[in-house]
Amino acid sequence: MIDQQALLDGLRSSGARKEKAFGELYDELSGKFERYFVRHRIPHAIAEELVQDVFIQIMRGLEGFRGETELIIWCWTIARNAMRQSFRKAELESEPEVEPDDVDDKTLAPQQLHVEQEFDDCVRLGFVKFANKDPDRAQVVEHLVRYKWSMRDLAALIGRSEGATREYVSQCRKKVRPFIEHCFSA
Repeated sequence: MIDQQALLDGLRSSGARKEKAFGELYDELSGKFERYFVRHRIPHAIAEELVQDVFIQIMRGLEGFRGETELIIWCWTIARNAMRQSFRKAELESEPEVEPDDVDDKTLAPQQLHVEQEFDDCVRLGFVKFANKDPDRAQVVEHLVRYKWSMRDLAALIGRSEGATREYVSQCRKKVRPFIEHCFSA
């Protein structure tokens, strides 16, 4: 886990210390941002460019960062806003790209691997359909399930109290259920 205060101090410094801090932040978030963009129907080439734009915005905005939320949450907010701006500019219509996660096929029997891959693909495709219909709720579910964000962090990201965020998360779970429940019956 990154020490966010040390990272922020490094980013606000100069020279090699700033470069090192930027490298740490980039290594921590660039891949996550790109996968996030791709899951929201942005083609890989554009997602890569968007990641670069996000980091430019992060570096430009550091002087205005007051620490009201954690640095990582602030960066995610910039990424989400950049994605929304990208949609406004381009009105992307491409099909979402879904990449299967790497699986260690040495530990699973071929038949079990096939069944688990089918299940993963089913859930992933259902989630992509949900994300296409309701990207804001999909973002909350993704941060909760995939990135294991706390209610406090989610509350800061979406600008709600923790209690309101718990209720919103409950609503999000109910909304995503119809898109993936058929996967569990198969």
